[in-house]
Amino acid sequence: MHLYKRICAAFLAIIMMVLLGACNIAEVLYPNYDFTKLERVFNGERSHDRVAGLGFESMEYSRPNLDELEKLAENVSSLLDDGASRKEVIAALDEFFDAYSQFNTMYTLAMIRSDIDIDDDNYAQEYAYCSESASQVDKLYDDVMLTCSGSSLCDYLDAYYFGGGLEENYSAGDDGYTPDAELVRLRTQEAQLLIEYSKIDNALGAAESYEEIAGYNEDAANIYIKLIKLRHRIAEKLGYDSYREYCYESFGRGYAPAEIEEFKKAVEQYIVPIYIKLSQRGDLDSMYYDFNELSAADCLDILSGAAENMGGDIAQAMELLKSEGLYCIGSSGEMRVRSYVTYISGYEVPFLFSHTNGYGDDVLTVGHEFGHFVDGYLNYGLNSDNDSSEMFSQGMEYLLPEYLDDESFAESLRRFKMLDTVNTLVDQASFNAFEDAVYALPEDELTVDNINSIYARIAGEYGYASEYPAEYLPYMWISISHLFEMPFYVISYCVSACAAFQLYNMELNESGSGLSAYLELMDASAENDFITILDNAGIPSPLSSETVKSIALTLKHLL
Repeated sequence: MHLYKRICAAFLAIIMMVLLGACNIAEVLYPNYDFTKLERVFNGERSHDRVAGLGFESMEYSRPNLDELEKLAENVSSLLDDGASRKEVIAALDEFFDAYSQFNTMYTLAMIRSDIDIDDDNYAQEYAYCSESASQVDKLYDDVMLTCSGSSLCDYLDAYYFGGGLEENYSAGDDGYTPDAELVRLRTQEAQLLIEYSKIDNALGAAESYEEIAGYNEDAANIYIKLIKLRHRIAEKLGYDSYREYCYESFGRGYAPAEIEEFKKAVEQYIVPIYIKLSQRGDLDSMYYDFNELSAADCLDILSGAAENMGGDIAQAMELLKSEGLYCIGSSGEMRVRSYVTYISGYEVPFLFSHTNGYGDDVLTVGHEFGHFVDGYLNYGLNSDNDSSEMFSQGMEYLLPEYLDDESFAESLRRFKMLDTVNTLVDQASFNAFEDAVYALPEDELTVDNINSIYARIAGEYGYASEYPAEYLPYMWISISHLFEMPFYVISYCVSACAAFQLYNMELNESGSGLSAYLELMDASAENDFITILDNAGIPSPLSSETVKSIALTLKHLL
C-alpha cells in the first residue's frame, strides 16, 4: 500500500464525511493536524510550486537511522497495546510514516548520486547500505500495518486513516499478508547480489569488444543463477506458484502470461520477418550513423523547444526539470551507463538520469525518459502499472518529432523511431522468452552453459543471431541489466510500444489528437490499469494479434 495512495484515500474519506455532516473533522484527527500533505494531493497542486528555488543540489543526503525507525514502529505497537487514544495513535503513525518516507528519499538520493559518479566510494557505500536495509525497513512497515490490523482500532484506522483494505491486506490469517523474517533475509541476499552485479554492469558499460564482454559471462551468470534460486524461494514464501506470477501481479498487469505467449507469436509472425529484411539490408546497423554529434546541452534545448510547442503541463514539467536541476544528462565516463526516471518522494518531484552517446538520436533517448518525468510530475510518482508508465515514455518518443522546429531533423528522428520500434518489439519479446525459459529450468539444470545455450537459441529464433560473432553470441545476454534487476519487466516495452504506436497514428491523422489522447490517458492512469484506460479510450488492445499485424503493415509502408 503506497503512502500517497493512503493519503489520497484518507483525505477523500474525510471530505465525504464532512460534506455528509457525519462528524466534525476535528473529531476524526487531532487538533492542529497538518492537512497540507493531504490537500496538496487532493487539490492537484503542481510539484514545481512545492519546491521552487530548492534545486537538486540542495537536497542533502544523510544516512537513515534504522534504530530510530524501529523505535517509532515499536511506539505505534505500544500505544495500540496500551489502549491509547485515537489522536495519540494517529500522531505516532504519522511520525513513523514520515520516517519511512525519509528512508525512501535518502535511498533514492544515494542511488542517483552513486550513478552520477560511479567512482564515488562514499555514495557507493551509502547506496549499498540503503539497498541492504530496504527489506528490513519494508518489514517494519508491514509490522506496523499488521499491528494496526490486529488492534481494536482497526475499523477506525481503516476508514479514517488508511482509506480501506487494511484488514483485507494485512492479517495473521491465511487471507492476509503477514511479515516474515525469512523473507527479509532472502530480500537482503537479493540486494547484495544485485550490488555485485552492478559492479560488473559498470565494467560492461566501459567494455570495448565482444571478447571483453564475454570475459564477464561466468561471474555474471553465476550471480544470475543465485538470484533465480532466491526468487523461487521468495515467490514460495509469498504464496505464488512462480516468480513470474508474482512479478506480473506486482507490476499491476491486467493480463496473464498466457496472453503474452500469443502476443509473442504475433511478433514472431509479423515483426521478425521485417526485422530480418531490414537487418540484411543494413538499415538496423546504419540507423545509428545518420546523426551528427550533439551535446547534452543542445539535446536538452531541442527537447525544451518541443515541450514548449506541446504546451500546458508538458511545458510546465520541462520548466520544473530545468529550473530545479532535476536531471543528469551526459556521456561522462563517471556516469553509470543507464537511463531512468525516479521519484524523490520527500520532495515530491521526479528526477531524470540519462547517459547519452553524444549524437542526435539522444533526443529520443532523453525524450523517452522525459515522458516518464511528465508522468511522475502529473501523477506524483503514482501509477497503477508499469505498462502505463512505459506507454507514456514511448508515447513521448513518437510524438516529439511532430513538435520539433527543425523538420529535417524531425524526419530523421521519425525514421529512426520506426526502425527502433522494430528493434524494440523483437529484442524485448526475445528477452522475455529467454526469461521464461531460464526461470522454468529445474534448479539442477540452472547452469552457465544451459543459460548461454538458451540465449543463443532464442537469438536465432528472433532473427538476430547473425549480428554477433558466433563464438561470442551465447555470452551477450549478461549486459541486459533488466534481466538481473527487474525480472519479467521487459515485455512491458513491447506491449506499451504497441499502445503508444496508436497514439502516433492518431497524431498523424489529426495534429494534436495524439497529444490530447496521451494526456487524457496519463490523467486516468493513477486510478486505472493499463488495459482499462485503453478500453475506456476506445484504443484497441495492444495484445491483439490484429494490432501487431496492423503495426507491421504501417512499418512496412514507412520503411
